[in-house]
Amino acid sequence: MNQLYSIIICTCNRSDLVIEALKTVSLLKTDGSFSYEVIVIDNSAQGTIKPSVDSVVSYFKNNILYSHEPQRGKSFALNHGLTLAKGDVVAFTDDDVVVPEDWLIQLNAKFDKYNCDGIGGRVLPIYPDNTPQWIKDNAVKLAGGVVIYDYGEGDFSYTPKSDYFPFIGANFAFKRSVFDTCGPFRVDLGPGTPVIVGEDTEMVERLAYHGKTLYYCGKVLIRHPVDLNRLRLKHMAKWHIALGRYAAKREIENKVKISSYFFGIPRYLYKGIVFDGIKLLFSWYNQMLFLNAWRAFFRKVGLMKEYRLQRGKST
Repeated sequence: MNQLYSIIICTCNRSDLVIEALKTVSLLKTDGSFSYEVIVIDNSAQGTIKPSVDSVVSYFKNNILYSHEPQRGKSFALNHGLTLAKGDVVAFTDDDVVVPEDWLIQLNAKFDKYNCDGIGGRVLPIYPDNTPQWIKDNAVKLAGGVVIYDYGEGDFSYTPKSDYFPFIGANFAFKRSVFDTCGPFRVDLGPGTPVIVGEDTEMVERLAYHGKTLYYCGKVLIRHPVDLNRLRLKHMAKWHIALGRYAAKREIENKVKISSYFFGIPRYLYKGIVFDGIKLLFSWYNQMLFLNAWRAFFRKVGLMKEYRLQRGKST
């Protein structure tokens, strides 16, 4: 049976990047056992990406579709793409990636091998020539600025009890049917919302909770260029505040037991943020110690912010 893959790429005001990403997608190889369509969802206010998509239509064999989603937020765009997808499997990637020619061949082979509901692939960074070595050596700690998801070339199943982080939205794919049974992406999470992260993590966690069979497959690979501007301390603070807010949101929703609160915020966070602040003051001489303290401090800021916000909603 010739299986159809729907590739969904959401973009917002990044015409130059999405053009380059689409050029790599247009080079995808097939082996005769499957075909694919590409769905580009423009999440800009006025639909400004259409001319850019039109400029690369000739690279495709009538298998690319452009659509505009005016409701701001990546999850709205993702869900819009799902309504248009005709494929048996829906694959997702970002608008600023380099997609290897064998991406779908590898993905299709793993779906055939495991007959699973979803696959998360490896994401490796592409560093600019002027990237300092310490950044390359600490890519995982710099996640957010560096987009990376790498557990090697092997395969393993992902379950709610796994010690691994959930797949990331730059490279995952699911059978279309899982969205019918488990629902679409949450529109209160992800870029365009106050939390700005988590729409992909929550989806993977939800599917695992519902018993869907999920696999990490290291040879299903996508490469993601690194923007060194995203490694500035200001951006990293924003990213870790967002991670903290997401963590607090999930703790509240899952009714995680916490011993005591002070002004609606778990007491342990006050102690933790003071200790992290002290570490910041006394680790300025050591790059990695300072970075670790910076990440921890602002993640707790995000936790406190979300707990305080949820307390305000409940009063």
